[in-house]
Amino acid sequence: MIRSHSPAFRLLPALALPLAVLFAVVAAPAASAQPATGTISVGLTNGTEGGGPLEGTEVRLLAVTQTGEQTVATGKVDPSGAASFEDVDPSPDITYCVEAIYAGVAYRSDAATFATAETAKTIRLSVYETTTTDEMITLRSHSTVVARQGDGLGFLEMMTFVNGGDRTYIGDSDTDGSLSTLRFALPSGASDVQYLDGLDEKALALTDAGFADTRPVRPGETSVAYSYILPTSLPFQLSRTLDYPTAETLLLLPEGMRAQGDGLRAGETVETAVGTYQSYLQESFPGGTTISWRLGSEGSRNLQTTFRVLAGVLSGLAMAGAVLYVWLRPRLRPSATAWGLAPTLPGDAYPDLAPPDERGERDQAVRGDQREERSRRNQRSDRLPQQDRD
Repeated sequence: MIRSHSPAFRLLPALALPLAVLFAVVAAPAASAQPATGTISVGLTNGTEGGGPLEGTEVRLLAVTQTGEQTVATGKVDPSGAASFEDVDPSPDITYCVEAIYAGVAYRSDAATFATAETAKTIRLSVYETTTTDEMITLRSHSTVVARQGDGLGFLEMMTFVNGGDRTYIGDSDTDGSLSTLRFALPSGASDVQYLDGLDEKALALTDAGFADTRPVRPGETSVAYSYILPTSLPFQLSRTLDYPTAETLLLLPEGMRAQGDGLRAGETVETAVGTYQSYLQESFPGGTTISWRLGSEGSRNLQTTFRVLAGVLSGLAMAGAVLYVWLRPRLRPSATAWGLAPTLPGDAYPDLAPPDERGERDQAVRGDQREERSRRNQRSDRLPQQDRD
């Protein structure tokens, strides 16, 4: 038994404060270990004028982390299109988005992330009614980049489609009953086709002209890109049919290449990480227009142009030379002084270089001297006897 006057009891009052601090420190992490929770509110709207009600539409909350994507929660919107997800992890390392399926089409919102110490977030998403006509589909821009690829030419096609309506285009039925939306033509002989930004190979279908996308085209812009190689060399005629009304086509060629085509005009040079490109522009094409570009070597064009220019110059010089010779014939020996070539040379020392005025005066003086000399000879002759003259 430990007595009250034991040294251990006498130490308890002194240890009381340190023990209290220790327990407080140990207990603090346990309290902070409770993770904070956040709330994500969903606002769903129908972007089609006169569109149907949204009540009961299912929405999913998706979380995207470094390990992948997963569904966090699901719910249904009320008549106003609202839904709420609570007890959500507000970590800034997690990206959230909302997905909804309406009229058979899946829509996904923009990504949203909680800021530090933020616990409430609102994600808005629009859905649309559908249409099977592509009358509102246009091409805002169609860019083609050409590069040399071994013994052939490589082409990178980049397109920005615009659905200018308020309905999602779900495509037309093909002969086999499948739906296709955006169509893409490939030149004959194209190989090594690569489907890049905005294209999912699993959702593509091959066509006689190239390939087609089977996914719906929502209102707004849709950008895609793909590439291919043609086993050809320069010069080369590139022809294509534009399936959709196109606002602008842009052609980019590397140094040493050039292009010709009706309505095609040279633009600015473009500096890229892989070199300098010359741009060519064409604008405003109705759907179904076939455009044709002749691609060639810059060197061959320069040589042909040089020959044409030289021929024109030489022909012009020949004609001008004949005219100038007739006009300058009386003046073919002007003085250097008169033409500013040798202002210090005296005309008397170089009679052939005398100015025209001085030369005329000298000629008149010479002719006068000659007349006087003939007159003197005639006078002497008159004074001689007849026989001497004979």
